[in-house]
Amino acid sequence: MRRVVGVVMVLWTALAACPAHAGRPLETEDPGTAARRSVEVELGTKLSHALSEWGGFDLGLNVAYGLLDSVEIAASLGGTAFDSEGWKPDVLAAALFAKWRFLGEDGETPALALFASGGLPTHAPHLWLHGSGYGLVGGLAFSTPVVPELLARAALVYQVQFSDSDLSVGSVALEWQVADYLSLVGEGAVEVAPYETGEYWTMRGLLGCSLAVHSAVALDLGVGVEGDSELHGVAGVAGVTVGF
Repeated sequence: MRRVVGVVMVLWTALAACPAHAGRPLETEDPGTAARRSVEVELGTKLSHALSEWGGFDLGLNVAYGLLDSVEIAASLGGTAFDSEGWKPDVLAAALFAKWRFLGEDGETPALALFASGGLPTHAPHLWLHGSGYGLVGGLAFSTPVVPELLARAALVYQVQFSDSDLSVGSVALEWQVADYLSLVGEGAVEVAPYETGEYWTMRGLLGCSLAVHSAVALDLGVGVEGDSELHGVAGVAGVTVGF
């Protein structure tokens, strides 16, 4: 029993030594990167409901590694595990991701980063999984402090899909640090895709929070809506991020 307690205490101390870069239920990519030689594991789930029919239950796993002080690489696996047709454990999407922060420090000064992904971007804490086929993604992420407790983020993303129309997504988010262990977030995003019948667009909104239950563990919760001129669906998301 003492050995078990000792192992648990050692692991807990190791986690405390490497604070997690909290993963939030946002699709607005931030310019922050995992600390050098550290690992972050994100596990997330999304439950969606379309107004006309059942939406689905999505699962995602993302593992990120700090290659350099300003370079992060990651691999993710995710997809719709359940929808109106039943369980679909074999419907998964995989993606490789890289991000380079070339200006500033996220959360402290204005910061900019370039990122790219191959496959279908399914980062675990994200509320919406875009597209219906594999593709390539490129984007720019920006953040800047507004006041000491308020951080603004913005991102532009372009996704080339191999089996469907390309997508362009622009999004902005605000994060309010209420306490050392709690932050509230709000986000708005616009997605545009060209089709034969004309240009398709949709808007999304999200309210959520991030709770630091430990210096290396963060829990994320969010509720979102999606639509164009009418409301199409609602969704809830939950995620956990652990840093090593």
